[in-house]
Amino acid sequence: WITPAHAQDTSVLGSIPTDKTIDALALAPNTGIAYGISAEEKALYIFDLKSYSVKKKLKLERKPVAIAVNPSTNIAYITARDDKNKGLLYTSDPEGNISSVDIQNDPQDIAINGNEAVIALEKDKKLLVLSTDTFTVTDTFLLPHRPRLISLDIDSNRAVIVAAKASGEGKQNIVLIVDLNTRSVLREMELKKEITGIAVDPEKDMAVAVSKDEINVIDINTGNILLPPFSK
Repeated sequence: WITPAHAQDTSVLGSIPTDKTIDALALAPNTGIAYGISAEEKALYIFDLKSYSVKKKLKLERKPVAIAVNPSTNIAYITARDDKNKGLLYTSDPEGNISSVDIQNDPQDIAINGNEAVIALEKDKKLLVLSTDTFTVTDTFLLPHRPRLISLDIDSNRAVIVAAKASGEGKQNIVLIVDLNTRSVLREMELKKEITGIAVDPEKDMAVAVSKDEINVIDINTGNILLPPFSK
């Protein structure tokens, strides 16, 4: 996040007009390329950050939900679903060469861990682990709650999951810390407010959970809240 001390160092370098709202972005490192998804348009955008322009806009058959990029290949992975929550995984390279493969129902967030994609399956209360080389399922394992958001601590091979106790519009305020080696839940905590975003600092073993008007900093090793919540 940006602290007040660093706010003066930030500036807007440019802007890129889009037809509709971009729901999520992911960068392809060292390429000057970013990917964006629009659920309203059922579209994947590829942005050229050097010229501040839309390089390509690709129509998708199903509504995109989340996106992640493999930093080794710069390929984007997009979870999507139809009106009946039937799942699909799209992939695209920076040139817009796109392909897809069916996955299990109700996919939510996705994260890339080496040559594996880790996908949250809310309805089944599972994490789906998929090979990014062969697109075959290498593992699935149950969680105690319904996962929606994922962020990875690559150094320790742990996942920080934001989950909801109930399906549908259930409040997503549960944080699960999962060991991806043993497929076990190491920590579980419940925050007071719904979490809208999660990010991990692997060097400091910290997770930052963002709510509408509050930010919590969590010690991944202990599950403790490190600082009093930042509020508006």
